[in-house]
Amino acid sequence: MLAANIILSNILKTGIEKGATDIHLIAGSKLMGRINGRLNVLDESSNSLNKEEIEKMIYSFLNENEKEKLEKEREITIVRDLAPHLRFKINAFYQKGCLSASFRFIPESIKPFTQLGYSDELTKKLVNINDGLIVIAGPYGSGRTTTLSSLIEEINNNRQARIITIENPIEFIFTNKKSIIEQREINTDVPNYLDALKYCQRQNIDVLAITGNVEEKQVVNLIMEIATGASLVIWEMNADSAIRVIEKIISTFEATKQNAIRSLLSNIIQAIVVQKLLPKIGGGEILAKEILFPTPSVQSIIREGRINQIKTILQTSKQEGMISFERSLADLVEKRLVELKDALAQVSDKEGFKAMIK
Repeated sequence: MLAANIILSNILKTGIEKGATDIHLIAGSKLMGRINGRLNVLDESSNSLNKEEIEKMIYSFLNENEKEKLEKEREITIVRDLAPHLRFKINAFYQKGCLSASFRFIPESIKPFTQLGYSDELTKKLVNINDGLIVIAGPYGSGRTTTLSSLIEEINNNRQARIITIENPIEFIFTNKKSIIEQREINTDVPNYLDALKYCQRQNIDVLAITGNVEEKQVVNLIMEIATGASLVIWEMNADSAIRVIEKIISTFEATKQNAIRSLLSNIIQAIVVQKLLPKIGGGEILAKEILFPTPSVQSIIREGRINQIKTILQTSKQEGMISFERSLADLVEKRLVELKDALAQVSDKEGFKAMIK
């Protein structure tokens, strides 16, 4: 196992040195990595990986409980420090009967919110929200956990607050500054999200942050209950638009309760921030974003279930700090930060999008 550990460590170091954010071990494939948002072969001279090599490397860092879970559920997601100063979120899984894995690099330091591509004005606005619900959304690989962690760190730097995070798994490690931060990991510090949230209900907390896949009705209901009190809830969600965020929350509940949920959501929502990462011209990646705030018209639309009209609000409310994903993409193309072809790959109405570009 030691030899496999050393081999894996060298593979990961090589990938990071070449600028990979994700490294993939797939049986029958050469070593692949995502660089500047695109998949690349990391070593053209290497042979394809075989299933025995991959299995030895993956089992070299799993404990007995994790091995048992992987065998039973055929998939596991964990975080590990696998080389000095190299921390990864790892998804090990089976495909075609073979064990495979993806490694996502987690930087040691948490970037300031503005360095992620958000304005000073938005940063100050979000940091100063004391209660209600903020949703940070995006598809897998969009950096939404990084954005949520960056927002928590901004609060940590600027406010005296008791912050509890519920994570599955813990990615970034916080150091207390002006705030006190308690990080609780599902299956390690607490059995499940429901128990973790019940604990939070009994505590005097200022900020609650939730990461991981949360879709159970009881859990969503508790999140919304906590957001109706004196606490701010920051919730990471897998969704590709503000409309989809609202639809996902409401559809969690049965039809007979959805009117009440729409009314509650319209009262507690403070901001929805949706993002996607695109290849940047010249190298690296850049955020395209959608931002929604609860103006009276937005609240009315949510309460009355006219959710699709939010698209019009986003297009016409720049003065309130809102922006649609399409407008954000168009701005990046106009500033020559993103190729038109990469932007077009992200939108459904391609001709309408072209018409937006000056």
